[in-house]
Amino acid sequence: MLPAMRYGRGALGAAVAACLVTLAGPAAAQAARTCGPPGPTWPTASPAQAGLDQGDLDLALHAYQDRRSFAVRIYRHGCLVAQDTVLGSTVTQHESWEITSSVLALVALRQRAQGLLDLDDRVGALLSEADAAHGAITVRDLLQRTSGIRPTPDNAFRENVLLQALATPVTRLAGAAFGDAPAARDLLVAVLERAAGEDLQRYAARELFGPVGIARFSWLRDRRGQTRGSFGLRLTADDLARLAELARLGGRWGDRQLLPADDVAEMLSPQASRCHGFMTWVNAAPGCAGDDGRLLPGLPADLWSWRGRFDQRVVVFPALGLVVVRYGATGGDARSGSDPRAWERGVLERLIAAVRDTPVMRTPGADRLPPSTDTDWRDDAAAATAGPPSPPGPGPRRTRVPRVEPVRTTVGRSRLVSVRISCPAIGGVPCSGTVALDGARARPRAWSVPRGEHREVLLRLRRRPAGPLDVTFRVTALDDADGVRVAVPARLTR
Repeated sequence: MLPAMRYGRGALGAAVAACLVTLAGPAAAQAARTCGPPGPTWPTASPAQAGLDQGDLDLALHAYQDRRSFAVRIYRHGCLVAQDTVLGSTVTQHESWEITSSVLALVALRQRAQGLLDLDDRVGALLSEADAAHGAITVRDLLQRTSGIRPTPDNAFRENVLLQALATPVTRLAGAAFGDAPAARDLLVAVLERAAGEDLQRYAARELFGPVGIARFSWLRDRRGQTRGSFGLRLTADDLARLAELARLGGRWGDRQLLPADDVAEMLSPQASRCHGFMTWVNAAPGCAGDDGRLLPGLPADLWSWRGRFDQRVVVFPALGLVVVRYGATGGDARSGSDPRAWERGVLERLIAAVRDTPVMRTPGADRLPPSTDTDWRDDAAAATAGPPSPPGPGPRRTRVPRVEPVRTTVGRSRLVSVRISCPAIGGVPCSGTVALDGARARPRAWSVPRGEHREVLLRLRRRPAGPLDVTFRVTALDDADGVRVAVPARLTR
């Protein structure tokens, strides 16, 4: 049984103590325990086993509860070490608000890994109904919040969010300045659906949520069935932590590289704004906000977070192996006029004080750079006619292109290498073509896959590699007019 923390006497103290727990266990080992990716439930470790001080960790949990938290989870090196459930239970799904858009960024990177999407694709290449200004926006612009779409109040019950997004004016040049527009996040959903060739929620459940063990989720749609991008995703705290852990591990889950590691690194690094990567807030660069010009002054520079309305939070300290998930009501006190980040910084200071086995590299308090290049939002008349001379062409044929994924990259005595080819359920004729292996001597193979199905194709190497060998699976799919090529890199090992 998990021991509860000690509180004052009385019914309230007993109730609070019953739901706020740290995972106790034997005395600390010399090295902190490391857990692998979670199965149906998260593996646990006591604070001592995880290299954390029990007393300081308890103080951090107290501080979170004092700030109207509904659910808090703290993980270290993949192990659940502390939890606090005040509202609902461990299986309660909470509204994540704007963290929804951070999950969209993961979906975009998954599509990039499958060759369905490029970050420099223009909206107009995927949405033929977009005008010139909206069509000139790239996927990268949407992810780093530089679409140029005018910020407007959000509405939870819009009739058609795609039409609303395309009707919201573009008042800044795409890529020119950082600005948060709910319509841009709804537009991103439509782009991802067109790239996948299917409903976003169905795609996310199969390609992102399922592989990391998320079996249940709820996601708001508009009245016409379009998934919302600005908010609306409900997940349990433990399931939201799975997505944060995937990003912390560079897109790798067990033996599968679900997201390209370089793209994940880019997502978690400053982009157009010194505070922001791809739908992710970062603490890496001064000149952003706060006392020393950082998002959270005095805390480690490698900290990154996903942030939602009413102080929904995912906070990750990569060097410390820490992941924190917090659902709740607004933690700060708007009436005090103080920095709304002050309470969060104070709680996180208590948390990292609990780390006993790793030096904490803090940002210097006097670290100052010139002010951020971010600017206040102003209409730019030139943006109304920005973009290519004519709207980008409709498309893409990409939604009919087969998806390719290496299945077995360990080369045995048989010298066989396996690749899975999936044919999207769009169009009438089956997918067909050839698959070859660049970087290793292997005979190309012809293949054919019915729509909506997949098959594995075996390639035989002429000789076993002497060591690790970087290769590229090159698939040529026959289309109505010409061939479409898909390239997927992989590493072969003996």
